[in-house]
Amino acid sequence: MPAWVQTVALAAMTPALAVLFRAPRRSWFWMGTASLVAWFGAYWGGELLGRDLGPFLGALALGVYALGWERAFDRPAALPLAPGLLVLVPGAIGFRGVAALLGGDPITAVETGFSALLVATSLVTGLLLANVLVRGAPDAPRDYLPADPG
Repeated sequence: MPAWVQTVALAAMTPALAVLFRAPRRSWFWMGTASLVAWFGAYWGGELLGRDLGPFLGALALGVYALGWERAFDRPAALPLAPGLLVLVPGAIGFRGVAALLGGDPITAVETGFSALLVATSLVTGLLLANVLVRGAPDAPRDYLPADPG
């Protein structure tokens, strides 16, 4: 796909997602920036880690951005996080897997399904790591702490 098509798609995506999520106009810039952070993170991650693990870096960058935005503006991180995640979700990969299965090619279907599962796992891992990096590790539950020797 030519680079100009991707540029047009990224530019058109922000107002489309803002309408989809019924976001106020003042949030459109932040939603668009989050989508760009996710897309470029996944692109560079794909260059560094490969196509299946590239979304990990995109999810990590998106999570850090959204949680930093939440802390800076005291608003929910879901506003920039939701459109950014839509950029990263591997829906087309899963569709190709189902199409291969229905087309009588189970080997390709399993390979494609595993690839979609790997991408989904890398998204979750990236978001969890971003949460730990920005918010810090949660405290241990009191039930598991050792008893006070004193």
